[in-house]
Amino acid sequence: TTILGAAGVEPGSRMQGRDIADLYLKEPTDASKWRKQFFYEHPLHLRKDIIPASEALVRKDYKYMFWPDYNVEQFFDLKADPQELTDLINSTDHQE
Repeated sequence: TTILGAAGVEPGSRMQGRDIADLYLKEPTDASKWRKQFFYEHPLHLRKDIIPASEALVRKDYKYMFWPDYNVEQFFDLKADPQELTDLINSTDHQE
């Protein structure tokens, strides 16, 4: 809906999501009303060796990912490691 909003077009009644322009405009509205995390799932398309299925819970500070086709979990500290180079899934420092 962000692109439609920039074009001045109302989104259709069946469309999901909301315009994120408030988060990047020079005079944003109250950003505290935005969610602090989100979950996504991406189904398998064609072949898992090209684009495997994935699920994730993402926050500003951490990201948990699950790759169901391979039964692999990953966990990243996005503040300390924004490029997601160090997988912390087996780190005892991050288990709760």
